[in-house]
Amino acid sequence: MRALVATVLTLALAAAVLAAPTVFIEPAALTVDTLDPFEMSIRVDAGTDTLTGFLVEFEFDPGVIELVAAIEGSLFADCGCATLFGWDVFGPGVHACHDVTLGAASYVLCPGELVRLRFLGTGPGTTALSLSAVDLRDMQRLPILPVFTEGAVVTFDPGTGVEEGALGGISIGPGQPNPFRDGTSIGYALPSALAGGVAEVFDISGRLVRRLAVPAGRTSGALYWDGRSETGAALASSVYVLRLSSEGRTAQTTLVKIR
Repeated sequence: MRALVATVLTLALAAAVLAAPTVFIEPAALTVDTLDPFEMSIRVDAGTDTLTGFLVEFEFDPGVIELVAAIEGSLFADCGCATLFGWDVFGPGVHACHDVTLGAASYVLCPGELVRLRFLGTGPGTTALSLSAVDLRDMQRLPILPVFTEGAVVTFDPGTGVEEGALGGISIGPGQPNPFRDGTSIGYALPSALAGGVAEVFDISGRLVRRLAVPAGRTSGALYWDGRSETGAALASSVYVLRLSSEGRTAQTTLVKIR
């Protein structure tokens, strides 16, 4: 009898392990060589049949990439029921996304995409994109355990498109502080004092919202942005890109404005 109970328990535990969902990032490895935004996807496999909600927290090196948008994944966006999606910024390179179905009998069918992440490169290098915490909820809105997670590796190698520091003579950022509320200061360096530079702030849709004055006759210094548009209007809490150009070279940094 004891042997039978032990066998049943072993089989139950094995089935639970086999049924454990895997949350993973796709692609698992990516090399980016352009200033254009690029996307990665956080997905869940068929280790679980249904979900009513999730939370994923992830981390990366903001000196290499920066998150400019988090978009509800197709698993929840296309489920045919009402959902509530959110994106939280805990600090530079630390973010969390969460989604939940609204309604007592609502759920989504796995596998599928939980969230789509849109990034910009901020400087040459390689960073891990790590899933530091995952919470999945079943049809009773109880945690599904265990959960296995798999991160990714991103390399930003812009070649001649973005020059950094002494290599190209132009660099910018990061902002201090960042995230910021009332204003932030951004250090920079230019190839030469004679060339001068152009500093522009763009929103996450690529729209130019502000030009910043770059002092003439200096190879380095700090730019200040008060979080306002060209007309002086306070801009919304969001992610913005500050791009500095000089002598055909470009460097950029990502700024996060909060209220």
